[in-house]
Amino acid sequence: MGSDYLGLKPRLAVQEGDVVAAGTPVFANKDTAAAQVVSPVAGRVKAVNRGARRVLISVEIEVDPAAAEPVDFSAVGDVTTAEGLAERLCAAGLWTSFLTRPYSKVPDPESRPAALFVTAIESEPLAADAALIIKEQKEAFAAGLKAVAMLSEGKTYLCQGAGEALPGADLPGVEAASFEGPHPAGLAGTHMHFLEPPTAAKTVWSIGYQDVIAIGHLLLTGKINSERVIALSGPLVGQPRLLRTIQGASMADLTVGGIDTSVPARMISGSILSGRAGEGADGYLGRYARQVTVIEEDQKQIPMGWIRPMASKYAVQPVLGSLFSKKLYALTSNLNGGRRAMVPTGTFEELMPQDFLPTQLLRALLVMDTDQAQALGALELDEEDLGLVGFACPAKYEYGLALRDSLTKIEKEG
Repeated sequence: MGSDYLGLKPRLAVQEGDVVAAGTPVFANKDTAAAQVVSPVAGRVKAVNRGARRVLISVEIEVDPAAAEPVDFSAVGDVTTAEGLAERLCAAGLWTSFLTRPYSKVPDPESRPAALFVTAIESEPLAADAALIIKEQKEAFAAGLKAVAMLSEGKTYLCQGAGEALPGADLPGVEAASFEGPHPAGLAGTHMHFLEPPTAAKTVWSIGYQDVIAIGHLLLTGKINSERVIALSGPLVGQPRLLRTIQGASMADLTVGGIDTSVPARMISGSILSGRAGEGADGYLGRYARQVTVIEEDQKQIPMGWIRPMASKYAVQPVLGSLFSKKLYALTSNLNGGRRAMVPTGTFEELMPQDFLPTQLLRALLVMDTDQAQALGALELDEEDLGLVGFACPAKYEYGLALRDSLTKIEKEG
């Protein structure tokens, strides 16, 4: 998926009809060619999908395990050094596991972070239990954690749930940090804010726990492991469950026969708060997604809905909250209204745990006041950090998009 990599300028290494192995380079960034994306499976390139102005949408690969043997990376790089480890991770397509803050981009392979954050906790709605998945692959996780810790110039923070004892927490250079509470307690941006915030002059990296497992598997076997455990859930899913699949799998294939087809469905790669809806050429599991959420595609408008009392609709600040506080709601894609004036009600301050001025920050993002946004903490954030406030916003603004526009401007102009 081209949209998974911000600022990507892809140079394709394959074309339709090519046979690829698990580990064959598919495309690389023209600016940092070493950080390439490889095929997660063996098979044949079925299609290269492009959008307007030939922007890369996706590369489709028809899976055929017998098409080619997996690429062996055992001889690539001396993994006892940070430079050798980076070389092997780049060759195997796993350097893209790391994301920088600020800007949430794949880092330059020659750079090093002031601190590294390993996110080993989930707080997104309906997400899987990270500790359960890690304990199933504890040897690979410990090996991966030991390796990635070499890349940090400072500490490597293992961010976990309260009361967890994850493998590798006692490794040199690794510091375990426990978080608990509702979302966004499991987001890297929250962890960074309280432990070691990034700034314009200080870059830190983050990596997900399943990518750490994949790196450990690469070091132990010499081959890539594109397996992912994801949560399939949502109001239209008949049996919410964990699925063992592969990176980049088709969401249509993952949900076939398991969702309610009596109503139109929206498939989301990721959570309902910060995921990406997709179908057709972009209907695939995202590079960093650990969930597939399925909700009803609902655009019905209710006359005078803004003033009518409706117990069937979820509200962040319900008037009759004590009566409906334990009620479960089947959320849909309906925004229940259009864009309107942003009025400070105190909701954002309740939802953002950071020591920010949320209302002022969000206003600065909406008007592209990048100086004010930087002063208020925008460089610490990613779109996922604003998913919850976007969901709760009565004005219906997409703060994640506003944040990305501001970050792009800051990166270009300072």
